[in-house]
Amino acid sequence: MKNNKHYIKRKKSYEKIMESALQVFSKKGYSDTSVEEIAESAGYTKGTVYVHFKSKEELFLTLMDERLKAFKRQMIDRGIDEKGEGSIHSVKELLHLFIELTEKDYWTPIFFEFCAIWVCPVFCVNPFGIKN
Repeated sequence: MKNNKHYIKRKKSYEKIMESALQVFSKKGYSDTSVEEIAESAGYTKGTVYVHFKSKEELFLTLMDERLKAFKRQMIDRGIDEKGEGSIHSVKELLHLFIELTEKDYWTPIFFEFCAIWVCPVFCVNPFGIKN
């Protein structure tokens, strides 16, 4: 039953924690952010954060997953080819959408940090020996 008080309270705390995580991660970066800072920013205790997430890493990856899914939905809504097989027009539209979203949201700094920490070590050559 999705309208009971417990569900509504849990959903509200999840949404507030996610918004606070977005703001704190974007200001301080992943490494310099603590779960306690996110909880405090959201108006909750660390325990409430851990009700929703096992770790700071899980919180960060969940946040990125939600943000990337929202970005993909925007791409689909605008008819942008997600596989990059479209015309140069699709590439321009994709860049335009990315710039538009970065102007509205805090997620750009953490998107690039996500790429540097989790994506690059898996898919890129690491010429500087940076460890995550």
